[in-house]
Amino acid sequence: EVRIGKRVYLLVDTAGIRAKRRLASRIDAVSRIKAFQAVQRADACLGLLDGSQGIVQDDLKLLDRVATLGKPVCLAVNKWDLLPKGIQPKEVALQIARRAPFLKEAPVVLTSAKTGLHLVEALEKAGELALATLRRITPEEEGNLLERLCSDPHAPPGVKNSSFRTLKQVAVAPPTFHLVVRARRSLKKAELAFL
Repeated sequence: EVRIGKRVYLLVDTAGIRAKRRLASRIDAVSRIKAFQAVQRADACLGLLDGSQGIVQDDLKLLDRVATLGKPVCLAVNKWDLLPKGIQPKEVALQIARRAPFLKEAPVVLTSAKTGLHLVEALEKAGELALATLRRITPEEEGNLLERLCSDPHAPPGVKNSSFRTLKQVAVAPPTFHLVVRARRSLKKAELAFL
């Protein structure tokens, strides 16, 4: 437990996730399962990335699971003190979004465990994300979101050729929506991921 101001955070440090084919022992396999269980129980996740390596395949596997479960994630890029001088969080966020487009909306905080720089900020940002998952949007915002879906120029072909009828928020934590779509064919996995 960590208290920052009036908020209390319960931090669960998971083991790193290795690809299944690289699990060296039973301990690695159990660690992987426990990490995924911790993600499932979390209100929000703080993804700790090694700034000197960038986002690696094992990071992508875990963060994909986080996204699939609908958990909000803040990315803390550690070892900022080792990155080239003058690099900005926006540049790092763009590099991450190129490698993992599903993380393009995730806030990025450059941190240093060595100096303690921005660690509290990263934790607070994850806390804000957790609170945001409890929010219900208004009918007007539902309409605006539906409008954005209909007019997004980056939408894949199956989405562009679909007709969006209604959008209604049905749950929170994670925010869950019921979307009625009329499509000429079943949407592919990537098209559903876009939505």
